[in-house]
Amino acid sequence: VEHIMEETRKKVTEKIKQRKAAAKAATERAKEVDGLQEQTLVEHVDQQSMKWSDW
Repeated sequence: VEHIMEETRKKVTEKIKQRKAAAKAATERAKEVDGLQEQTLVEHVDQQSMKWSDW
């Protein structure tokens, strides 16, 4: 029985590691996306202010 428990514990530990790694990767990706969105927003605002200055 202990052998089975040990195997189960190993599997659970592996899954937790994988989930943590996936969560970390997702967080990194989210940061990159946020950065891109901010950049796009700034560029968009620049274009808008250029349009307004044309008037």
